[in-house]
Amino acid sequence: MYSSILTDATGIVARDDSTRNIVIAIRGSQSVRNWIANAAFSLRTATFCSGCKSHTGFLASAQEVLPRVRATVNSLKQQYPNYGIVFTGHSFGGALATLLAADFRSRGQRADLFTYGAPRVGNQALSDFIGNSALGRTFRVHHKEDPVSRIPPKILGYGYINPEYRIKVTSANTQASDIEVIQTTTKEINLFNLNFDDHGYYLGPTDISACGDGQFEWKV
Repeated sequence: MYSSILTDATGIVARDDSTRNIVIAIRGSQSVRNWIANAAFSLRTATFCSGCKSHTGFLASAQEVLPRVRATVNSLKQQYPNYGIVFTGHSFGGALATLLAADFRSRGQRADLFTYGAPRVGNQALSDFIGNSALGRTFRVHHKEDPVSRIPPKILGYGYINPEYRIKVTSANTQASDIEVIQTTTKEINLFNLNFDDHGYYLGPTDISACGDGQFEWKV
């Protein structure tokens, strides 16, 4: 069952009775190559935890939608208090989902997080807060050659959310053996063997995870 939602990216809040979850799903940028080329990687203070800093643009986008996300989720939680809260997103949507989950956790509200091909969202303090939270599971999934998951680089002050779930194959039939679970604080951007096809291929070659052309919008 769908509920309402929000801003300048495609997203939805849904009630999933099969898993007994309230799911906030956010799609990626419509023009990922342009987004990377024009990206500004400055950091600003975030209030999720002590010493936390977040990507300026991602944080601004998250703050824009947070009031409606909170209102919608809290309304559903009042009706379904035993349902969990799950945030998920691909690419830019994964970055927003990460910061939205961080906000809920910082307020003491349990929230699980699943992202696919998401860029890094902040400094190591924020990354540690997200990865080590006792208020929800975190699964940061990416392909080895997905360029978006490798930026912004550590040299600009960005940290790594651990663990990382790295897919070693491009296939719609990914097996558990095709995924590496990695703890890292040293991995840096690799300028070779980058593959934009890997960024659009997570659930399948032409599925909803692929970025395309068009305008951002929200489903209501």
